[in-house]
Amino acid sequence: MKEALIKLGGLSLAAVGLVSCAHTAQANPPERTAVNIAVAAQPPQRAAFSGTGAVIAAHTYNVAFEIAGRVRSVGYDVGDRVERGAVLASLEANDQTIALRAAQARLLGAAATAQKTDGGSRVQERASASDALATARAVVDQARAALALASSNARRADVLFADGDIAAQAHDQTVAAERDAQSRLVAAQAQAASAQAQRSLVDEGARREDRATAHAEELGARAAVDAAASSLAKTAIVAPATSFVLTRTIEPGSEASPATAAFTLTDAAAPDVIVAVPENALPNVHVGTRARIHDLAGDVAGSVLRIEPAADPTTRTANVRIRVHALRARPGAVIAVTLGESRSGGAVIPLGAISTDASGSGVFVYDPATQRVLRRRVIVRRAEGDEAIVADLAPGTQVVSLGEHLVHSGDRVRVVSAIGGTHE
Repeated sequence: MKEALIKLGGLSLAAVGLVSCAHTAQANPPERTAVNIAVAAQPPQRAAFSGTGAVIAAHTYNVAFEIAGRVRSVGYDVGDRVERGAVLASLEANDQTIALRAAQARLLGAAATAQKTDGGSRVQERASASDALATARAVVDQARAALALASSNARRADVLFADGDIAAQAHDQTVAAERDAQSRLVAAQAQAASAQAQRSLVDEGARREDRATAHAEELGARAAVDAAASSLAKTAIVAPATSFVLTRTIEPGSEASPATAAFTLTDAAAPDVIVAVPENALPNVHVGTRARIHDLAGDVAGSVLRIEPAADPTTRTANVRIRVHALRARPGAVIAVTLGESRSGGAVIPLGAISTDASGSGVFVYDPATQRVLRRRVIVRRAEGDEAIVADLAPGTQVVSLGEHLVHSGDRVRVVSAIGGTHE
């Protein structure tokens, strides 16, 4: 009986020992692998082109006289600032001035004639025509009365001559008087008709053909004035824009020719920048592409204004003109230029975070909520120093940067902080 209890006690002690070991294992779980974590960063900005460019004037103007002549005056010298519309120089213009005055005088005459034909007769002319018509009609009435009297006398003389009471001579005189009265009536009627016609002309004014001719002459005279004024304007050179005088080739008293530039002007506005871009970078540069100009005053923004249609066959570059509204550099300066800055997709991580196996390149992504790591495949775009830019990974993602060779996908890990602490 005692041995049995001892055996039972032995079994009980063994069982108790097993239970105790189980509790000890639960109280001390396996230690997790310690790793370092890095946060994926934004990729750096990259430019389609970075290099130097030359500052040039936005516009250059070569101006010359349109006609030949002797220079009368020169108003500006090299280095002077000129405003838009300022007269730079002028020629002797006596002949052109006289021609303009003569054309203006002819225009005044033609305009007066056209106005006269449009306005019709004056009041005095209409009154005079009316008076002449009334007088002519009165003469007709008098001639008609005289004819009536002469006809009556002639009929009476016919009767008396037939009866023998008057001589043939007296009869002939009455007949002649009647004929004279008839002639005077016809003449008075013709005069009245003429007065009537004149009154009608005065009332109607000039004929349509006369008015058209008068207006055509006025238009011709006006065109002659414009031509003379244009010829006079060609005796002066006017600044096309606010600018600076770069060169001058004329002096007062010298002979000027349209074939020779009298002045070279540079635009006073903010200058442009010209850069020679290699042809392999041109596909990423377009009109409107943003640019950064780096001068002594700091960075200023600009945009591509124009691109040469083809690259130079020798240098394999094409000139790109950049418009910069706030550039302070003077023409001739050489400054740094960056074209088409942009960020590529993906993220930047330590090069050591990338591991390679049969499935390809990948990283262990850490999940703070579960404290586990999961392996994710990535595509390495490029490596620079101890960093790599990878696709399919968002900036801000936490990846294992040290200890990745000690863990497997799904493992819980212990994160060692950068300052030596632990992150549970």
